[in-house]
Amino acid sequence: MYPFLCLLAGLLAYAIYIMFRPKKESLKVYDHIKYFSFSLTLSVLLTHLCIYILNGNVDMTFNFKYLTNVFVMKYIVLSVVVAFASAIIILLTEILLSKFTIKEQKNYLKQEKKPMIINLVLASIFFVLFYAVLYMHNYYSNVPAEQLMFHLQVPLGGTSSAIVKDIILKIVLPIVVSSGLLIFAVTANRKRLVLEFNKKKLFAFFPIKFDLKRITIGIIISIILLLAYFSHKYNIVSFVKAQFVTSSFIEDHYVNPKNVNMTFPSNKKNLIYIYVESLESSYMDEQSGGLMKHNLIPNLQELAATETNFSNNSGVGGFNETIGANWTIAGMVAQSSGLPLKFSADSTTYDVENESFLNGVVTLGDILKNNGYDNYLYLGSEVEFAGRNRYFEQHGNYNIFDFNSAKETGKIPEDYKVWWGFEDKKLFEYSREKLTELSRTKKPFNLTLLTVDTHPTGGYLDETCEAPYDKNIENVITCSDGMIIDFINWIKEQDFYDNTTVIITGDHLNMDSSFLGSTDGRYVYNAILNSSVQPINSKNRKATSFDMFPTTLASMGVEIEGDKLGLGVNLFSSKKTLSEEIGLSKINEELEKKSSFYQNVALYEE
Repeated sequence: MYPFLCLLAGLLAYAIYIMFRPKKESLKVYDHIKYFSFSLTLSVLLTHLCIYILNGNVDMTFNFKYLTNVFVMKYIVLSVVVAFASAIIILLTEILLSKFTIKEQKNYLKQEKKPMIINLVLASIFFVLFYAVLYMHNYYSNVPAEQLMFHLQVPLGGTSSAIVKDIILKIVLPIVVSSGLLIFAVTANRKRLVLEFNKKKLFAFFPIKFDLKRITIGIIISIILLLAYFSHKYNIVSFVKAQFVTSSFIEDHYVNPKNVNMTFPSNKKNLIYIYVESLESSYMDEQSGGLMKHNLIPNLQELAATETNFSNNSGVGGFNETIGANWTIAGMVAQSSGLPLKFSADSTTYDVENESFLNGVVTLGDILKNNGYDNYLYLGSEVEFAGRNRYFEQHGNYNIFDFNSAKETGKIPEDYKVWWGFEDKKLFEYSREKLTELSRTKKPFNLTLLTVDTHPTGGYLDETCEAPYDKNIENVITCSDGMIIDFINWIKEQDFYDNTTVIITGDHLNMDSSFLGSTDGRYVYNAILNSSVQPINSKNRKATSFDMFPTTLASMGVEIEGDKLGLGVNLFSSKKTLSEEIGLSKINEELEKKSSFYQNVALYEE
């Protein structure tokens, strides 16, 4: 019905225009096609606008039971009204355009090359900054300056092909097109075009005269404003100032595992530690304490409700991320060492090429290895990204299976790659195989997994997943929820489960600011299964990523002298965390500052 209505309005508009058009010379076939197409397009837009105003929506479906005489007459009248409106717009447009003329300017002097080139270079710099800042603003508003500086120091090979494509389409391509059009508009070798209205000059517009001082000043001001916005958005000034302010916070509160007595049970429990990319309790619906319209993680919510979940509230919640613990490798380091990743202007900080990554730190992997455990790290991306291989090889001698390992062992073809490498469905499949193999050995093991499907922006939706929601990332999160619970249910059915602790946690909060805005009121998900001890109080706790370090060991039945390791506190105990003692804002304020102890001991001490 609506296509017929639009066609009728378009035909009427075209007929009215032909009858009343100001110029009476005969029209060619091309002119008839042009004016009819314009009439039809305009009629479609006006018809939809009218229907939206009258009904509040535009429903393109139609039920023939509503085809009554009154209905037909109503829409015929609407078509006539739209047709007259369209015809009037077309006539007015033609009359107005007839007043405009484009002429060539005689004796046009070519612009000087030097100022033109300077302005073209400045304009290109502006385009680079503009599209880069626009992309960061739209998708990564929550990325900290610490992370940006860290990634300048470590390898970035293995970045998701989808993210590379996204950057090319949303940053590189617009820069090239904008710069190309500007260069063409400035350097085109032709006479200058002048737009006139009623034979009066409005402005000259092609080629653009680009050597004026005010244009140079305007571009420079625009660049300065973009840099100022970027600096404000990512707290660059505050970050730089902090590099010149020394804090003893880490030194004052750090409990070195080297100096702590830890007693493992006679029957050592296995550990399965699952870092789920960007997993937070905010994915629950509002009724459950989350931020979503629909509950995207119903299975994980139920799991946390029935198992141990350390929560910021009385229900299912999570813990806070801090500065230096709010991106993947930083979150993994914080949870396994009780320390943040800190950038230092005094050195290269993370000299991964020379196999140096937090040399002076004792981590979860180190402790388990020294107590007879075999450590394994499974992930679907390239482990070299951000120096993860150096951290896990140096701290616990982890046996690593990543995207490249899957190709080398024939698990996937040489030319296979989706998202960051291989998808989570395969990660859980390969992990099942490894766990079955490990269960036949007599040595205790630690299998650490890192998922990737839910990585921003947009995520990777497996072909086996359903898509009930409008946003792809929502479908990805829900599908991941199902995959994880299937994996957990499989683990519970295995013989080794009785002697295994399973921990599921997010590595950090979701960084995609186009999906979730401010990080306020958002918490990293956690659930601990088959713990050897029960918490004195797991609810209304103020905790951070650092607290997972001693808490993980405690859940395996390890007795920790003083219940503190790194900057973390064993959450199963009654001891107050740093967040509970001094507050999260104070922790972040101090962690942002330079730490001589961190620089001299954590990074370089052998």
